Amino acid sequence: MFVGADPLAEAYWYIAINDPALPPTERQDLIEDLNEDGFPDPKHPTMEDLPLIINHIALIERTVPAAMDEVNLEAFLEAYKDLLNLADVALGGGKLVR
Repeated sequence: MFVGADPLAEAYWYIAINDPALPPTERQDLIEDLNEDGFPDPKHPTMEDLPLIINHIALIERTVPAAMDEVNLEAFLEAYKDLLNLADVALGGGKLVR
């Protein structure tokens, strides 16, 4: 399963993004990939994708206050922005995803 849909995947993800032994770029990728992972076609989100998009947004909102460093914080902000756009696209608005 995927982060946002499976509590075990979410727990594993949370441990990984807070692992200081993991290179910053890998932690950044794990966070920023929230706007792609779990979606059949992340460039063309649909209403069916909306529940997972909302789960990812909520996950960021719960997790960002405990960001371990600036790398994670910036990655959260980028993923959040992208997920808001995905939600907008799924609802019929937003900017096309590249």
